[in-house]
Amino acid sequence: SYGPDLDVTGMQGAIFDRWGNLVFSSQDIPFVWEGMFNDKEVMPGVYVVMLTYLFNNNGVIRSRSITGDLTVIR
Repeated sequence: SYGPDLDVTGMQGAIFDRWGNLVFSSQDIPFVWEGMFNDKEVMPGVYVVMLTYLFNNNGVIRSRSITGDLTVIR
């Protein structure tokens, strides 16, 4: 179990539309998306989020990936 003090050392995140098109990606920590694609607001709907993060666990760098969805409401 990893607590809230997790020492994240790297991150790669991506957001896809329902057709699988990449609409956003970033390696910034924290991962933040403002709901934009090509400088325009995306349409309301469900988007898939994939995050892979690296963290330091007692001197050992580990990797975890998580996926989920988010709903954009305007």
